Amino acid sequence: MELISIIIPVFNAETTIGKCLDSCIKQTYKNLEIIIINDGSTDKSQNLIKNYILYDSRIKLFNKENEGLVSARKTAIQYVKGKYVSFVDADDYIEYNTIELLTNYSEDVDIIIGDFIIEDIQGQKSNTQHSNCLRYGNRNEGMYCNFLSKQVVPSLCGRLIKTEYLKAIAVPIDITVGEDFITNMLILDTFEVKVALLNKPIYHYVQYLISMVNNNTKALAARIKYIKWVVNYFSNKNSILYPSIKIYLCLYWKNVFLICGMVGM
Repeated sequence: MELISIIIPVFNAETTIGKCLDSCIKQTYKNLEIIIINDGSTDKSQNLIKNYILYDSRIKLFNKENEGLVSARKTAIQYVKGKYVSFVDADDYIEYNTIELLTNYSEDVDIIIGDFIIEDIQGQKSNTQHSNCLRYGNRNEGMYCNFLSKQVVPSLCGRLIKTEYLKAIAVPIDITVGEDFITNMLILDTFEVKVALLNKPIYHYVQYLISMVNNNTKALAARIKYIKWVVNYFSNKNSILYPSIKIYLCLYWKNVFLICGMVGM
């Protein structure tokens, strides 16, 4: 039974970390290490996590200054001992058999992707759900297209990713929007991958309205920085996918302005 590493970046998550951790420590797959990066929390998150450590030695807590999600994940990767990594955000949670179901697909596969359950803070499921589909195949060129067309959600959560891939790439730590998409692109650009889908909803993605409207000017600047990174990266590589990338960015930019209009920016 392979060791699997769960990474949980935490920043001021005292109201959600308990439910998140419960879902991880109660996994039917037991050979786990749960690496928590406390990214400079100023609330009671650290104390709550320490209480869990008293009862479960698989939990490892590391504290650092607040530098954001990308930096927290990078810090966690250096401590990982498992063959695969599964990311869980501190305000989300997973089904109790998530890791077991994903590992059942892991033979001769580099990345195994499950489906999300999109819900609000009360647990009410969204009317809009998404099921991943390998419409363009499960190898590199196909996965570029799957991510760009959103046939597959370009997230890092709700899946297993080979640890060696995450250790080898360098995602800019100043990117605060689109970091998951960039990570996936860098993996595809660095390795020959084989992907499998688990078409079962295993990851509860909890949406908070405040996160959509908080500090709109700062959020827009972050999105612009993300778009510039993608444009520079693919144009400098003279990638045959660059025309598709430009279409993706046009659609993305349109959605940004639609969102900004809805929240009155």
